[in-house]
Amino acid sequence: SNEEVFEIAENIRKKIYDSKIPNENSLVEPFVTVSIGIASVIPTQETSCKSMIESADKQLYLAKKTGRNKICMIWFFTYYSINETVNNFEGRIKI
Repeated sequence: SNEEVFEIAENIRKKIYDSKIPNENSLVEPFVTVSIGIASVIPTQETSCKSMIESADKQLYLAKKTGRNKICMIWFFTYYSINETVNNFEGRIKI
């Protein structure tokens, strides 16, 4: 589930932060931190790996841009309108 994915990412983020690994060359944080971008979707035939990677990458940059050491996640819901469903089945079902 999305909640479980977020929880795993948060555990990773927290363990890295709590490790207090020196980040001597950083002007931002004295210790190493991690920002994580996540994209989640129930895939369809139109879903591409490239679009998912791009979505996760945008979330990563959002996490960095809004303060670092955080997780940003987006999830997409697939929906079909009644018209799309009817058009998809047209010709297959005799009414």
